[in-house]
Amino acid sequence: MPGIKLTDVTKAASLLKKVVDRADVMKDGALSREEISYLREAAKGVTKDPKTLAALQGAHGFGRATGPQPLADVKKSIDDLKARVRAADKDGDGVLSEAEQKKLKTAGEKSLLGFVGVAKNHQVSDFTMPPPPPENRPRFKWNGSPPEVAQSLLAAFSIRSNDNHWPMWGTPYEQRGMSARYVIDVSEAKEMVQALKNLYPARQKSVLTELAGRTEVSVFGCAAVTPKAKPLFDAYAKSLGLSSLKFKNPAAPIMPNP
Repeated sequence: MPGIKLTDVTKAASLLKKVVDRADVMKDGALSREEISYLREAAKGVTKDPKTLAALQGAHGFGRATGPQPLADVKKSIDDLKARVRAADKDGDGVLSEAEQKKLKTAGEKSLLGFVGVAKNHQVSDFTMPPPPPENRPRFKWNGSPPEVAQSLLAAFSIRSNDNHWPMWGTPYEQRGMSARYVIDVSEAKEMVQALKNLYPARQKSVLTELAGRTEVSVFGCAAVTPKAKPLFDAYAKSLGLSSLKFKNPAAPIMPNP
C-alpha cells in the first residue's frame, strides 16, 4: 500500500465538495441516499466509479445521517473527514504511511482516502450527472375540503424541479413530502386551470380562492405564480366572477436553523 500525500487528501476533499454540488440531481439543495442510489444506476464514467459513490455516501452518512442532508452540511462533513485523515499523519512527514492508513477506522475516513486516487486523474467537469429521474406525481383528487383539494392540485401539477425544497430535518413532520414553495409557471397553470374546470362551479371557486390564498405570504407550502402564468389565473378567476382574487409571487420561505 503506497503512501498518500496530505496535499493529495486536501485536493481530493476539495474536488469531492464540488462533486457534491453536482450530485444534487433533484436541485433541492440537499443530498439524499436516494440520489446516490440513482447515480449508481443512471450515472456513467467516473461518476459511477464505486470509489466516487462510496465517498459521497461516506460524506452523507458521516455523523450517522439518514435523511436528505443540506449540501452545506455534507461539505462540512467532508472538511471534518479531511481533518481526521490528515491527523493520522502522526510522524508529521506529510505522508500517510501504510501503517497510518490502517489506523483510520470509520467508513467516511476510508472512503475519502479511496477517493484520493480518483481525484488525481480527474477534474470536476469529468463528473457528469444524469438528468433528474422522472417524477411520480400523484393524481389530482377533487374530493375533500378546499385546502385539501388545493394541495392535491399543487402536488399533481407542480413540477418538483421548479419548486423550492427543505431537507427532511427542516420540514414540519405533518408536511413532509410537500415543497417549501410551489412555483407555478405557464405550463403548470394551464394544467391546473384545465383540471379545475372539470369541477362544479362552486367547487372551482372555493379551490381557486384557496389557491390564491396560498400565494399571499412566504410560508412553508406557499405557492408562487410567475408573471407569465398570472394572466392565465386572472382570466380564469374573472370567468368565475372572482376578479378580486390576487395571484402573487412570494419569495421562498426561509428555512429554520438546525
